Amino acid sequence: MSIIVVIFSVFICHISSTDVMLQYEASEVTGDQMPDQVNVTFSTETKSLTKLNLRRSRHFNLDIPLYSLDTDQEGIFHRHKVKTRPKKDLGFYQDITNKAVFRIQRSSEKSTYKKSKFNLKGEFLLNTSKYLFDSEKKTLKKPWRNMSPKPMSHSRWTASPRPLFNTTFDQYVYNLEIVKTTAYEMFDLVRTL
Repeated sequence: MSIIVVIFSVFICHISSTDVMLQYEASEVTGDQMPDQVNVTFSTETKSLTKLNLRRSRHFNLDIPLYSLDTDQEGIFHRHKVKTRPKKDLGFYQDITNKAVFRIQRSSEKSTYKKSKFNLKGEFLLNTSKYLFDSEKKTLKKPWRNMSPKPMSHSRWTASPRPLFNTTFDQYVYNLEIVKTTAYEMFDLVRTL
């Protein structure tokens, strides 16, 4: 006689959200290139801060070749390479410590100091929760904190006589979604004869 135990795992996700203020600091860029480092700080109304140190991942090739297939009059397939412009305004970033991955794209908007602004979309883990962020999900509200354009204290660029950073903050409040995943395990005892 043998006993088989079957384990079912069910993940139940609870999605909620909180309002945050966003401040990011990007390393200086040359030409149309994207910055190598972007430091992001999320602050909540309760003054809780989450800081991410995002570094650009060089393992993503955004300029992959694109081909189209056409048929001629005789029904024979012909492959043609499609000319595309190089993507210089988009980068993928990660913070391994906080298990964060972000897609950052240069915006057509400029900041007060005529520096580039960026759109951020990504996720990170904090404690047992996954957080989703999209800078397009924002509302024009009066911030609860007076953000200053000073560089963030954890930045390595503050010692430079000429600032090599681009600090951005605005008058928006952003939506940060929290995905709490709870695992429930169910056991089923099966007997075979």
